[in-house]
Amino acid sequence: MVKFSFILLVPSQNPYIYWYSVVDYSTIWIKWHRVEYRYIRGTLLGYRVYVLEAEYNHGSQPYKREITIKDPDQFDFNITGLPPATRFRIWVAAFTSIGEGTQRHEKWIKTSKVVRITSAHVPMISHNVIKEVKP
Repeated sequence: MVKFSFILLVPSQNPYIYWYSVVDYSTIWIKWHRVEYRYIRGTLLGYRVYVLEAEYNHGSQPYKREITIKDPDQFDFNITGLPPATRFRIWVAAFTSIGEGTQRHEKWIKTSKVVRITSAHVPMISHNVIKEVKP
């Protein structure tokens, strides 16, 4: 009789973000690489995306968010609802039933400022020609 035993562990390598885009003042889109099979060390259940405000006033709580993605075949995500004009440290961790890998590959990404359009400079379209309206 032959017995097999498997040691289940956490992934020994985490994915890294290789592409991102600041979509608007409150949204960042990220894309990460798949973890190679030899580094998973168990059954990959999904990913956790961590978002941490990088620069904040001491004494105040920094913005923190943890997003769980329960699809091991998903390699991108839109992070929405972020504060504008804020720099974040963002990383992705792969996880198995035992836990998640500890290695971090952070990206520092800043959301854009909110752009407010005043009525003094609203473009008008007339017969396919754009004109700027000034008071």
